[in-house]
Amino acid sequence: MSEITTIRNVGSSETAAPYDLSPEIEVRIATEPDEVEAHFELRHQVFVREQGIFPETDRDEHDENGILLIACRRGRIVGAVRCYPV
Repeated sequence: MSEITTIRNVGSSETAAPYDLSPEIEVRIATEPDEVEAHFELRHQVFVREQGIFPETDRDEHDENGILLIACRRGRIVGAVRCYPV
């Protein structure tokens, strides 16, 4: 059962629209080409565009043999991580 909550905008007495905060997230290995592409795009969005950790790309030699995991919520990819031996 999902919980619907009303969230207040920070610094405002205005109330935002209700959000579904259900914790149902599925984590799995990205196997389909569109999942792999979405995995890399999300990583790029976070590490290159938002955080500026890498100037152009976050891809490297570990992507070839790494395990690409995606977190999905309601059919949408909301997280991505890569696992590889060190």
